[in-house]
Amino acid sequence: MAVGKRRKNKMAEKRAVVDLGEALDISAVGALRERLSNVMTLNEPVTLDATALQQVDTAGLQVLCAFARSALELGVSVSWTGQTELIGERARLLGLGALLGLPADCGA
Repeated sequence: MAVGKRRKNKMAEKRAVVDLGEALDISAVGALRERLSNVMTLNEPVTLDATALQQVDTAGLQVLCAFARSALELGVSVSWTGQTELIGERARLLGLGALLGLPADCGA
């Protein structure tokens, strides 16, 4: 799992990229919370990369929600890349899709 690597897009905007790995569950949330906290200190837009994600539980969603809320309060833009359907399905069941900034059709 990447620890907030930076990437420039076509407009030369710096973006921190956080690889969510294969499992976003109780066993991974401590490390994820630390990585997301470190990324927030960069004060750059963040891309959450769910490309390899295969498993998500409520603990993982809670960490993502706390991150999304902090990003919103700090004015940090958050976007998604990769397989967001799995997160979208779980988030929709809990009413968290909008808070996480997932696409409206994600997990439908």
